[in-house]
Amino acid sequence: MKYTICITMGDPSGIGSEIAVKALQNRSIYDRCVPVVVGDKEAMLDAIRFTNAGLKLNCIKTPEEAKGEYGTIDCVDLGLLAPGSWEYKKAQKLCGETSFQYSVKAIEFEKEGKAHAVVTGPINKEAINMAGHHFSGHTEIFAHYTNTKDFGMMLTSPSLRVIHVTTHVSMRDACDIIRKNPARVESAIELAKEGMRLLGVNDPRIAVAGLNAHCSENGLFGDEEALSIAPAIEKCRAKGINVD
Repeated sequence: MKYTICITMGDPSGIGSEIAVKALQNRSIYDRCVPVVVGDKEAMLDAIRFTNAGLKLNCIKTPEEAKGEYGTIDCVDLGLLAPGSWEYKKAQKLCGETSFQYSVKAIEFEKEGKAHAVVTGPINKEAINMAGHHFSGHTEIFAHYTNTKDFGMMLTSPSLRVIHVTTHVSMRDACDIIRKNPARVESAIELAKEGMRLLGVNDPRIAVAGLNAHCSENGLFGDEEALSIAPAIEKCRAKGINVD
């Protein structure tokens, strides 16, 4: 069985369509999955032209129609862009709207069982908000449209995984969130453990980074560690989590 992977095209004024075209020049991808771009025909054809990829475009309405054949990019064409209606390298309301709709449609396909996973092309957060969708990034969009109340962004490598206590906020707001809401620190630790379990590590070692310089030097440079971070760590240790 091959998994069907939806790839959102991202902001048409950016590099999402180019990345998708270049990635799908790799034949080995088609040996492992059925990649389906969710985006717009006009932008994808443009990317194929200026990358000289030599690939064909198969416009479809649903991932179930995908051919999954190397040399042809299967693209769910939402038809939101007219030729020449957008400008590269510029934040635009139209591009914010289209990139938002690509994400929502891909989430819809996954929830309906028509795709197994979603890979997201880069969006422009300013453009998304210009279009009236007040989300600070993909993380929040996916949480909203999957009705996920407790969530985090985890970055992974073969040897290290990192989860954020705060995501897509200013440094000032991040400090305030940690100070006023130690439960968020505790939640992030628990999410880290659950994320690692889903990745096959049942008893992960979790390290919690300090916020202030030198972890505040016992209050010399701030008190967030004493008020919020250390208490959250102790609560999680009491629950049997291996955290420092």
